[in-house]
Amino acid sequence: MRPEWVKREAIRSFAGHPLKFRKEVLGVLGVFSRAQLTENDFSWLRTFADSAAVAITNARRFEEIDRLRAKLELENEYLQAEIREIFDFGEIVGRSSALKKALHQIQLVAGTNSTVLILGESGTGKELIARAVHERSPRKQRPFIKVNCAAVPDKLFESEFFGHVKGAFTGADKDRVGRVEVADGGTLFLDEIAEIPVGLKPNFSRCCRNSSLNESGKTARAK
Repeated sequence: MRPEWVKREAIRSFAGHPLKFRKEVLGVLGVFSRAQLTENDFSWLRTFADSAAVAITNARRFEEIDRLRAKLELENEYLQAEIREIFDFGEIVGRSSALKKALHQIQLVAGTNSTVLILGESGTGKELIARAVHERSPRKQRPFIKVNCAAVPDKLFESEFFGHVKGAFTGADKDRVGRVEVADGGTLFLDEIAEIPVGLKPNFSRCCRNSSLNESGKTARAK
């Protein structure tokens, strides 16, 4: 407190009350007065502070609800698009020794947070393997996000994976969360990963390492 300001403004009394909701202190409500504050004034301050703490807490919760709702809507948008793309998907069926070995490897890796590299020619079922890993992992309740790296234009690569804000480029009419964030806690399947532009590979690798996906999710890479 500044004594010169108190003297200049003829402040005679001060009262403060914590803005407290349950066990969390959100701040302090303070009142300076040129008159002597009474017990009734203190009572009103306490009532107002308690009401303000509830209002602040509710505002924060509504903001969080809005953020989560927006993320869920985007996640649903990605999943709906993925469903439309899948025209013939079923369980992996077979009894050959090679397939049994592959299924055993799926079981071994599914419970870990390791990044998985799936190799094979086009049409050999790399996506089926990635989905099998996802469905047998602790992440199965979270989204399985597929990205065909070969189909993403170079100029939109960073936006597609890491998102953009409204106005970042022509056609960006709203904020958009990238697929890395949408897949957080689930599986990000990078089909044709070798097609990622050479100039973007260092940044992509660094961003993926720094994201929470490596801690709580899995990246299944295929080429």
